[in-house]
Amino acid sequence: MLGSRRFALLWGVTLVVGGCDPNLGRDEPMEATRPIFDPAAGYVPLPNDALLDPASGLLNIPVDESVDSALTQHIKGNLNRIDGWIPGSMITIPFDDKLDPSSLTGDSVRLYDVTQVQSSASSLVRVDPSSYYVAFNVGREPAVQPPYTLYVRMKPVPLLPPDFEMGHRYMVVVTNDVKDMQGRRVVGTPAMELLKSQTPLVNSFGRSQTILPDEDAAALEVLRLANAPALAAIGEEIDLATVVAHAGFTIQSNPMPAFNPMLLGYELPKPIGDPSAANSKFGKPWVCFHHPIDGKTVSGHVKLFKRTPALVEVSMQASVGKVMNPDSAEKVLCEQAVIIDAGALEESTTYQVVLTDGIKGLNGAASRQSSIFSLMASPTPLLDSSKTPVGLNSPYIDSTFDALLTTGKDPSSATQEDWDKAYDMLVSDSALGTVEKWRQTYQPWLQDAASALGVERASITVTWVFTTAAP
Repeated sequence: MLGSRRFALLWGVTLVVGGCDPNLGRDEPMEATRPIFDPAAGYVPLPNDALLDPASGLLNIPVDESVDSALTQHIKGNLNRIDGWIPGSMITIPFDDKLDPSSLTGDSVRLYDVTQVQSSASSLVRVDPSSYYVAFNVGREPAVQPPYTLYVRMKPVPLLPPDFEMGHRYMVVVTNDVKDMQGRRVVGTPAMELLKSQTPLVNSFGRSQTILPDEDAAALEVLRLANAPALAAIGEEIDLATVVAHAGFTIQSNPMPAFNPMLLGYELPKPIGDPSAANSKFGKPWVCFHHPIDGKTVSGHVKLFKRTPALVEVSMQASVGKVMNPDSAEKVLCEQAVIIDAGALEESTTYQVVLTDGIKGLNGAASRQSSIFSLMASPTPLLDSSKTPVGLNSPYIDSTFDALLTTGKDPSSATQEDWDKAYDMLVSDSALGTVEKWRQTYQPWLQDAASALGVERASITVTWVFTTAAP
């Protein structure tokens, strides 16, 4: 549930304007399908910058210990350490009735990159509709009662869905060209209409200029202000009166060390694991970063230890640089890597590299764990093997939709068998099964590193272990 203070206020807004404003919905039918805007129940378009704390600039997703599993609490805790949504986010918009899939097109469901709109309306970039899927009420268990979910997900290129660009801001827009199964145009909610307003909801003295109480109007004004420039620019392309739902969301700018054992070593630090011919090619240990980092912040936040089995720190120097493919001098393996130089390493010795969140991006944002490494850092299991099929210990790791995309299936036309196979793939050793095995292996190494450095595990952005070859 999304029960933050701002969402609680927005819920009050929904109740007040829904019952009192004669100008909202004056041309709408008595019965119509609407997007659901119910913050108290956690039903809002996601991702959404309504969950960004304006004071800290970080996500503020409430944790409910009475409802959330241990794994969900861990995941939410890590999300609340970043300054935007993860690059692999999927857009979801809840509706109170079923939609006509044929009305879900690239024109009725639009996606924009609005990063530069604050400085120039001409900087609005529409994302090519052919690059993303729009699907409604799909999955292994489609909803049989509200909420029914509209999904927007980038298409795989070539295998996995491409991520949103880090540090960018996007906006999804749904127009009334979307129709329900009775052929009626979808209509907006009163709160969404207020969020589209191009005039302030409060005056310079903080007084409400709407029917809302001052405090409620001020809370809604924060979100309206964040979206106003983008909506104004979008309004030059389409009539904003036709917009029934929208959500602006920022993608995190926190740099992340690459770590994903599901990608066959492509996104793993080097060297890693036991001695092998492949490892011997890479020379100095290194790890690639997603998003540029400030090289001046590396010193003191990269450590190399010998495991004896106790951790013994090894003198070394860390730098930021480009890594070339040892098999092809012209091929770049990583544009931005942290490279460790400890001279000649001892033979037949196990080493552990540890990076912490003191490494920062060019904008000063602290580095954070990647999505996969954060799962490996979980002290509790990802999967429930007591169930048949294997269960997930948090809805936050249900990536069945993405697993389906890797099979080449269109989610709108996928069969029940297709979805079941996608789920089986998700929990298998092709995906989360492998991550769970690595999670189990890494538990003592993470704890050893946290104890040696005197930091919490969440501050360790990546760690890995490798053993040098025998003489």
